[in-house]
Amino acid sequence: MTPEQLKASILQYAIQGKLVEQRVEEGTGEELYQQIQAEKQRLIQEKKIKKEKPLAEISEDEVPFDIPESWKWVKVGNVGSWSSGATPSRTNPAYYGGIIPWLKTGDLNDGFIKKIPEFITDLALEKTSVRLNPVGSVLMAMYGATIGKLGILDISATTNQACCACIPYEGIHNKYLFYYLMSMRRSYIGMAEGGAQPNISKEKIVNSLIPLPPLAEQKRIVAKIEELLPLVERYAAAYEKLEQFNAKFPEDIKKSILQYAIQGKLVEQRAEEGTAEELYQQIQAEKQHLIAEKKIKKEKTLPEIAEDEVPFDIPESWKWCRLSDIIDVRDGTHDSPKYVPEGIPLITSKNLSNGIIDYGNVKYITQEDADKINARSMVEDDDILFAMIGSIEKEMKDKGYRCEMEYYAAHKDKNWISVKDLLDKFKSTLLKVVETAQDEIVNSNVTDKYLAEILCDISNYLHDISSTKELNFSALNRFEKSERLIFEKYDKSKHISGKQLLKLVVKDKVMIVLYILLCLIIAATVFSFALGI
Repeated sequence: MTPEQLKASILQYAIQGKLVEQRVEEGTGEELYQQIQAEKQRLIQEKKIKKEKPLAEISEDEVPFDIPESWKWVKVGNVGSWSSGATPSRTNPAYYGGIIPWLKTGDLNDGFIKKIPEFITDLALEKTSVRLNPVGSVLMAMYGATIGKLGILDISATTNQACCACIPYEGIHNKYLFYYLMSMRRSYIGMAEGGAQPNISKEKIVNSLIPLPPLAEQKRIVAKIEELLPLVERYAAAYEKLEQFNAKFPEDIKKSILQYAIQGKLVEQRAEEGTAEELYQQIQAEKQHLIAEKKIKKEKTLPEIAEDEVPFDIPESWKWCRLSDIIDVRDGTHDSPKYVPEGIPLITSKNLSNGIIDYGNVKYITQEDADKINARSMVEDDDILFAMIGSIEKEMKDKGYRCEMEYYAAHKDKNWISVKDLLDKFKSTLLKVVETAQDEIVNSNVTDKYLAEILCDISNYLHDISSTKELNFSALNRFEKSERLIFEKYDKSKHISGKQLLKLVVKDKVMIVLYILLCLIIAATVFSFALGI
């Protein structure tokens, strides 16, 4: 439930008489209504308000919901004196710059209005149809995008014609009227007419319905609402954090899995497979062989790796080394070859996007130019492409420093699938495995060792897939369909398995748990207040 939905539910309970109990000693809505009618007649006789055309009787089909027996349905026009404002002529400077606040709908804040930026003069109040509304008046916007926006005057003020103001009669708590109008905002918006500037008339407002409880109950309803709303605000803050967390989930889990991988925690180490030191010596021998054959150039020897350079611990069978010790790094052409309508695709940094090569906007060069470029770069199947300028700068600005590398195999028919794409599917496979072990996760304390076992299963699963060299788009589409189904299920149910897993693999795991618990506690507290009557 969103914070908006929770607030709407509280207001709905309030106006249906379900938020606080009814008390016999407080009287009835009918008795209060008769008192209001007597006051209204007195004000008419004293010429403090004008006599208006009686409002139509309420028919049964107009009543939107049931209310307590002690309450009474009345027209909104019967709970106060309603009027719309006016805009004094801008051509008369004598009307503006006085000391009387003049409110526009943009000044409404769904709360108490303590300050209004524009003022009119006593002359404008005397010569135009503006009305000075006293402190406590309830205001409602009638035009445009602000329809239904509310406010309660904390100062005496006039309004423009886009605002409707109510001076409640004795027996009507202005905050009860305020919260009722807020609960019915969507209904009033639905009544609006017009095109670019829809509006709702004063007549429609005063002819709408309001349930009338006794005054003492109105006050208790307001007190209960204002007791609950701060809890809703706390819930909203926690909910926002949880939404941010859920939005980051796929990226965070991907980063966590990759971190496990490069730290040697994703799969077990096996003695029979040898050591990284042995592999390193083999690589160095191959490197010297390639240098002797002049296939690669001999480069300057890099310094030994210092202890303070090592960012994290790795298994004993692994080895830290310089990247240039195990790979041959080349760059592409520094010139701008002439493009042709058809020919050999020229891949630039702009074509690297989220780990794949985007051929949608690729440009072509001649075979002759391609041969010249390849004599320098010698790009082959399964080489890694890495953007150094342009798009990587954008990644650094948008998401922080992140290197996007890709294993690729580009065939003439462009029917290819990269190992990087398969690695990106970790998240869906991870959820599949976790869901199969849901009972174990829910009923026990999941340890890092258990998580490592899960990730090992995933690794083996992906290894089997990546070993298939003829994996095509059809297979990928089936894989992606399964992924969508998994995440649709996760988004709808918010399986506890996913949450338990996140507690293990994301950085802010303690705060996440606290936010989730806070959301649950606040929601439970709100509803216990709302329903525990």
